[in-house]
Amino acid sequence: MITPLRLGLLVVLAACAGSNTNPAAGPEPVQAQQDTTRPPPPAPLNTQGVAGQVVTVLPATLLIAEGSLAQDSLFRNRTAALRWADSVMGDELVMRAPEVSWKLPPEVRKAARRAAGYAPDPDHMGQSILRDPKMREVPDPLRSSLRTLIAITGGRVTLVPASLVFAQQDSTVSVDVIFSAVDVRRSAIVWRSQGQMRGATPEAALRAAMAEILPAAQP
Repeated sequence: MITPLRLGLLVVLAACAGSNTNPAAGPEPVQAQQDTTRPPPPAPLNTQGVAGQVVTVLPATLLIAEGSLAQDSLFRNRTAALRWADSVMGDELVMRAPEVSWKLPPEVRKAARRAAGYAPDPDHMGQSILRDPKMREVPDPLRSSLRTLIAITGGRVTLVPASLVFAQQDSTVSVDVIFSAVDVRRSAIVWRSQGQMRGATPEAALRAAMAEILPAAQP
């Protein structure tokens, strides 16, 4: 018998595969999007598979502001910039997928502090390695850290903003965001997507990228 949780994870996996059922027939979503001449749209996260479930969202730990944008007041303080990105992405997750019980970074940090001495620090777990498009399984020590953290926060799947890169593009700002989703019990990366969008401001660009990854209406 397929349990609701098992069915949910299968739906997430199906969303990763999209219409390409033969992995050898073409590049995976992140690899395909490295073609800068005509990048395909990012693989959307099908949240129907985790509706009603707790999904832990790890804090962003890798944020780069390139070129002249590095001097912008928003990015001068690394910790403040990371917290800002967490807030914007958290707003978009809750607004665009309210059917999921998101455990956002501020809640994750509180849970970890309550279990100090047992739980890992969610801001220093090394989760940015999940941006690697070739990675299929989570290695240690991140594997062990995720299992310990999820035992406290609940759920089975964790969403990781693995990389954010901002750059000034003429009169607009571009952002390149890589997300990964992990089935923590199996230590398997079940979904990965890359969004590349522009906006008048860093916030507008980041919200546009989130809209691509979490479209309002999913097929």
